[in-house]
Amino acid sequence: MIDFYRRPAGRLAAIALSRAIRDLWPNVAGEHIVGIGYAVPFLDVFKGQAASRAALMPARQGAVAWPHGEDNCTLLADEGQLPFPNSGFDRALIVHCLEHTSQGETLLQEAWRILSPGGHIILIAPNRSGFWARSEHTPFGHGRPFSRNQLTALLDRNLYTIVECRTALHMPPPKGVGRGRAYLSLEKTGRTLWPGLGGVQIIWAEKRMRALPPGEKSVKQKAVSAAAIPA
Repeated sequence: MIDFYRRPAGRLAAIALSRAIRDLWPNVAGEHIVGIGYAVPFLDVFKGQAASRAALMPARQGAVAWPHGEDNCTLLADEGQLPFPNSGFDRALIVHCLEHTSQGETLLQEAWRILSPGGHIILIAPNRSGFWARSEHTPFGHGRPFSRNQLTALLDRNLYTIVECRTALHMPPPKGVGRGRAYLSLEKTGRTLWPGLGGVQIIWAEKRMRALPPGEKSVKQKAVSAAAIPA
């Protein structure tokens, strides 16, 4: 996985996903953010704004030192037992984790526990109908891919309210190094024209303090539902 993000295709994927994350979370000033899985390529977009950033990597995945040139903020642990206090973070970014774990429900329950009331989560997982899930040359082609309905149902069961859903990585993995700008331009087009073929599902959700009655939406969810891309 580390090697992938050092290659041209991985660098383009990191840029595309970082832009999508930053578009959803443009302002995290003074907040505490944790990345779970292999999230370090995307946590850098919050440098200089977030109050703190931490990265937890599952034990079977191995850990890398991060951030570069600074005190290490990564740790290795079981994703089913996060070594953080209750309500210790305002936001959690989960990438390259859910598709590889047999503890999906427990992972989301642990993320809920360490989030402050009203905290937010972005969950990124391979899209089962996307191009990237079919390529074993990328990390998104390994593990279990998901449909949007599967992810939103999983989040709902574990007391999260969906805020927005979208996809990213709408073009097949690039093979050349000289087409980066064109690739990223086509990524914007793909989100509009063929969102269902995005390589990953990106779900932004809010920690819910109670179960909503069937059919009820939060005020925030109602406000953004019209802008969400259809599955």
